[in-house]
Amino acid sequence: MKKTKKQITKKNQKAKVVATRLTRAEAVVQAIQQLKSATKEEIIKKSDDLFAKAGGKSNLKEASWLGGSYVLPALLAIGAVVVDNEGLYKIK
Repeated sequence: MKKTKKQITKKNQKAKVVATRLTRAEAVVQAIQQLKSATKEEIIKKSDDLFAKAGGKSNLKEASWLGGSYVLPALLAIGAVVVDNEGLYKIK
């Protein structure tokens, strides 16, 4: 099969990567610092907003996956964050 010019140029194009100054993990930490005391859902929403403001793409599903499954449990494990009786996350 002979490739057309359109197929060749499509294949050679590279995806543009948008550089942000803030990672999703950093956004979760900043959200906790700014909110002082909040539920997991509030932290995830705030972190997604911070990430989007820094130039990233808003994606609550990804923010929830990373923040809720990795960052918050890691912060709990090292003792940087505690959860009170009402389920609110706070900086220790």
